[in-house]
Amino acid sequence: MGQNLSQEIKKKKTKEEVLELYKQDRNMYRKYEEQKAKLYIDALNDECLPILCAVDTFYDFLFNVKKQTVESHDPYGIKITMKKHLQGKYLTKLVELLRGVVENVLEQSEQITAGGEVEETRTHVVSANENILRIDYYLYLRKSASGENTLFYFVQVGVMDTARARQPVLIYELTRATKSEELEDASIDLENIAKSSIRLQKAVQILVNAAKQNAGEEQNRKRKRSLGEEEGGGEEGGGEEEGGGEEEGVGDQ
Repeated sequence: MGQNLSQEIKKKKTKEEVLELYKQDRNMYRKYEEQKAKLYIDALNDECLPILCAVDTFYDFLFNVKKQTVESHDPYGIKITMKKHLQGKYLTKLVELLRGVVENVLEQSEQITAGGEVEETRTHVVSANENILRIDYYLYLRKSASGENTLFYFVQVGVMDTARARQPVLIYELTRATKSEELEDASIDLENIAKSSIRLQKAVQILVNAAKQNAGEEQNRKRKRSLGEEEGGGEEGGGEEEGGGEEEGVGDQ
């Protein structure tokens, strides 16, 4: 889809061109810092589709990005990238949706002048990695003074907080990011995941309770040993005092 910084630098002939690339790279990094915090906070506090936590993030800065004209099953490398982070049988529709975002941004780039920017943010919910995940996808494109497109994308993968999520919205998003012919199989898999999750929660709770009980018993043993040492120390001290009193009495006689 584009070139990384080192690849693009090799193609430049002047110092000014290289400096411009570094300037664009710094600008992309600032965007990365902004979006990394924003996407996490927004997903955590979402009223309809909140997450428990973000379990993965990945991003890239690409230079000289162009719209693909040659037919390919994965023209922008989205499928390959997603496979590195998401495992599941029902991700075909997600890849198609993200490809649509990339193509939309590149189409908009043809209508902007040098220095112009295009931003897109998308949220999808999928069944992957043996869980229900929220995928937040941010895309930022800026046209340089030379007319070349510099693109930055950032993806956040979060585990859905299904207890707080609004069920109709959750069902809608799952349906939207899953192919219709895969919905029945996906529903069965989700049901099995839910049952396994309940069993796992019970098992984890047993482990937690056992750990707390062991910790409490160990604390009690330490407390008893501490009290025993204090009592023993008091008796020894008392014995020395009594002995000292008898010696003084003999001396007086």
